[in-house]
Amino acid sequence: MPDEKKSRYTEAQAKAAKKYLKESVEDIRIRVPKGDKSKVQEHAASMGESMNTFAVRAIKNEMATVTIPLNQGITFNETIQPDLEDALMKYGGEYMTGYSRESCSNGSANLILKFKSKDSISVEIIQDFISILEKHGIEILPDQKDESPKENT
Repeated sequence: MPDEKKSRYTEAQAKAAKKYLKESVEDIRIRVPKGDKSKVQEHAASMGESMNTFAVRAIKNEMATVTIPLNQGITFNETIQPDLEDALMKYGGEYMTGYSRESCSNGSANLILKFKSKDSISVEIIQDFISILEKHGIEILPDQKDESPKENT
């Protein structure tokens, strides 16, 4: 009888990993010209990263988003939505592509501002959105009031 290949993972670990991959991540396939894969691998390694970590970081950097953490959930309803849309119209053509909300498991949320590029991120624009949130009684987490919201990287 042939030797069975031993896994370095227990059956439970393999099942948990499979469940995590199914529920938490998606695959994106990219193609590069012959010879570039090794260049990307070498560059990522020189930064102490895997190719996947490097690619995800590069994509997030290019997407140019800013996260404004809130102390509560947020609903885009008929009272706040028009103000957010007005701000987007004010900046949208030249600087922004949109915004979205992200709910957190602890009941708080984030407002995600989406910019056209890292160069178009502006403290003035971020402050306008913060002012809208505060006008509607939505508070920014305390550690964020004194400094700019977190630029996603």
